[in-house]
Formats: sequence, structure tokens, C-alpha cells
Amino acid sequence: MAEAWGSDAPSALGYYAALTKRMLLGSGVLQLATRTPVAVAQTAITLSNLSGGRFLLGLGVSGPQVIEGLHGVPFARPPARMRETVEIVRRVFDGGKLSYRGSLFSIPLPGGEAVPMRLSTRPEHPVPVYLAALSPAMLRLTGEVADGWLGISFVPEGAAGAYFAHLDEGLARAGRTHADLDICQGAEAVRSPPSPVWGSGSRGWPPASTPRPSRSAGPSASRWSPPSPCPIRGDPDSRA
Repeated sequence: MAEAWGSDAPSALGYYAALTKRMLLGSGVLQLATRTPVAVAQTAITLSNLSGGRFLLGLGVSGPQVIEGLHGVPFARPPARMRETVEIVRRVFDGGKLSYRGSLFSIPLPGGEAVPMRLSTRPEHPVPVYLAALSPAMLRLTGEVADGWLGISFVPEGAAGAYFAHLDEGLARAGRTHADLDICQGAEAVRSPPSPVWGSGSRGWPPASTPRPSRSAGPSASRWSPPSPCPIRGDPDSRA
């Protein structure tokens, strides 16, 4: 579930969580600059607990047009903001009192009377963190700290150099392997009516010998190269 400049993701995901039983639910993505890291963690914990552990936290920095042009918040130091947000979110998940000093975030805020706090709720299930990344710096960070990569706007041509080399560099930096990072690249869902070119394929799809449009979304069980579109899991009647 994306946000961009449309509806917010958590509201819709909570609604889908109530309507489904097995389908995985993910934010694709929550925009960092519009929420504090602790607010991100609160949202993730709530959606994970409500859905019985079916929520995957997808995060992205968006871009200056949306963040500055729509929200009026400075779009500054995206890799640092992402790294510190992930660190804080995971500390909140751990359930202890939060004390953090970074280059962008300091919790509690220095100079006041506030003391470290913990949330009154904790995740009842693991909450995987997926990062949407395209730039080399963000891809390296994804390989270093994330549970998965959301390859939004993925282009297969030149993918080895454009994406996977940087992911590999981040993995190596953190002493991780390909098995530690789930790969989930985007794909469009296409449904077309029968046509003379395709003949009488079932339900409007082309014959088996004809290349078919991808039908995919959501997180993948497969790992690494060659990446494959991520299958939707869950109730066929509840796939949104």
C-alpha cells in the first residue's frame, strides 16, 4: 500500500487487516519525513498486532517534490534519516526505554526535563523492515540493515550494476549474505479483454505460448538473483 500524494497507508492497511486472514500486508511505502521514528514504530506495532503478524514495514524517503512541496518539511540527508529511523524503530520493537543520540534524532530531546520512555505496547510478532531504494547510497544501506528491498521502479536491463552490485556492497559491509535480504521488485497487474491477437485464451489471457503480463505484488519468498515478481499470498477472494 503506497502513500505518495494520495491516501495514507496505515488506515487502508488496518481496514484490509480486518477483512483478510492470511494475506500479507505491507506499506509500500511509509514516508519518513512525515512521521517521527517512534510514530513509525507505533504504526508498525499496531498493524502487526491487529493482523496477527502479517504486516511488513516498508519505508522510503520519497522525494523533495512531495516532502517539501506537499508537506513543507525539508528533504535533507535521506540516507542518514533512513539509517537512524531504522535503528530507532528496532529499539522501540525491543521494548526497552528509548535513549538515542544520532546526527538527526535525539531522544529524549536534550535540554529538557524528559527522561527515556518505553511504549506501553510491544509487537507480538516479528516485523520485517523493507526499504525502497534506488540510489547507490540507499541501496548499500538496504543491504547493510534491511530485511528486504522494495525494488520500486525496477528496470531489469542493467540491474546487476544498477542495483545488485550496491546491495552486495552493503551486505558485505555488514557481514551478511544474500539469504539475509529478501528481494521484492515491483510489477504491474494487467487485465485485458479477449482480442483477435490473443484468440480465446482463458478469461482474456493470451495462450500459453504468448508472453503474459506480470501479475504480482507484495513480499517474496524467493531470495536474490534472478529476482522474480513477488507473489501475493492469501485468500483469493480478498486480494485487493
